[in-house]
This record gives sequence, C-alpha cells and structure tokens, in this order.
Amino acid sequence: MTMEAIHSGFGALSIEAVGKVFVSNDTNVEALRDINLRLDGPELIAIVGHSGCGKSTLLKLIAGLDRDYDGTIRFLDEVVRGPSIDRGMIFQEHRLFPWLTVEQNVRLAIHRAPLSRAKKDEIVAERLALVKLGDFARSFPAQLSGGMAQRVAIARALAASPRLLLLDEPFGALDAFNRMAIQEELLKIWQDQQIPMIIVTHDVEEAIFLSSRVVVMSPRPGRVQTIVEIDLPRPRDRTSAEFIAFKRLILDEVGFGDARGSRAS
Repeated sequence: MTMEAIHSGFGALSIEAVGKVFVSNDTNVEALRDINLRLDGPELIAIVGHSGCGKSTLLKLIAGLDRDYDGTIRFLDEVVRGPSIDRGMIFQEHRLFPWLTVEQNVRLAIHRAPLSRAKKDEIVAERLALVKLGDFARSFPAQLSGGMAQRVAIARALAASPRLLLLDEPFGALDAFNRMAIQEELLKIWQDQQIPMIIVTHDVEEAIFLSSRVVVMSPRPGRVQTIVEIDLPRPRDRTSAEFIAFKRLILDEVGFGDARGSRAS
C-alpha cells in the first residue's frame, strides 16, 4: 500500500522522509529510514513490529524528545522542534512520584498553567473521573494496582488537554486481565475526548482491538512495511472470525505466519 493511498487532505500529523541514525562506539546504527505517515483528525493508530525496529524511537521523535533526525515532522502544520503540551506521552512505566498523592501527580501536568486554583481542582477532578479514579484522589501510588497507576498516568497526560496522545507500550507491564480492562478504558476515553492517539505495542491483538489502522514496521532499519486498515465495527469481538483474520494477516506481515500468539516480539 502506498502512502498516497492512505489519506488525502490536511493531516494533523505529517511525517515526511524521516530517518534516524545513532552513533555507538564510533559506529553508525541506522534506526529509521524514510518514514512517511499521516494522521488525520481524531484517529487512533497502532504501530507494531519486532523489538529494535524503531517504534519507540519514532514516537520520541514525534514527541520532540529527540531532535537529531533527517526529514520533517509537522504537527498542526508546524514543524516539531521539541516537546510541547500539545503532544502528551505515556510510557510503559507509569512514572508517578511515590511521595505525591494521585491528585497531586495529576496536578503536576498543569502546575504552571495560568489557571486559578479552583480551575485546576476542576480539571484534576474531571480527569480522575474520566479514568474512574475519583475515589482514589488522596491515595498514594503504592496503594494502587498496576492498572490503576497507569490510569493515573493517563489522567495526568490528559490534564494538559493535549491535541495528540502518544503511548509507548503503555500496558506491557500489566497482566492479561488488567491489560484488557484498561484497553477498554482507553477506547472509551478516545471515543469521548476525540483526541488523536498513536500507540506503540508488541501485542497484535491489542493493536487490532484499539486502532483504525495498524502500521507494520520492518526490522532495522525501521521502515513502514505496510499499513492495514481495520474496518471492523465497534465494539470489537476478539473471538470473531474477522478479528482473527486480521490477526493472521498482521502476524504474516511481521513474520509469524503460523499465528503462534498475540505478541510479535
């Protein structure tokens, strides 16, 4: 599938001919090569591929955490030159401060915002309600389960009202049941808030369940190998023949043609 065939018109995010080379022990290691991708409107896309193919590297470039690369990344028609509150990011580890309460952790995202205390209180309460943690506002991270802590991280990322949310293996450390539950929560948030999202994952089933498009990256140097449009109606049934067919298709693309599992790592 050619990039021109994916979407036409203005894209909220435009990645054009992006490449990335790391220097290690005086050796150049090419992580990404000629990445072209567009994200139009409030879309949720997933990026999958083998470990080391540059998925997380690409996400960091979009977030502005690494500015040393070739090509151009534009968001809202402006070149990305560094981090911005317009682009929120959630990592595999929740990265909550253990000495702060849940509400204090969420408030950190807006502590410098030119807002009244009352308005900040309102935003924190709204975001915690959105992830169903309003009753845990005064709890500390050590008192939460892994899934709850990750939901706090999502609430914190949403507190700054980002216009794009980037998620780097956000549920990888959770057990299967918690992972499925929080996938449902993320999907509800995306449908309610209409925030464009890009999720990097090793879990092919997760990618199909959540996204409208799955971007399959080739082994290093990472390139866009193919893009699979997931046109299944929502809510999606993970056990349906159509769902399983998409899973087999993507596993074939990744190189696991026998569909031995849901993880392409």
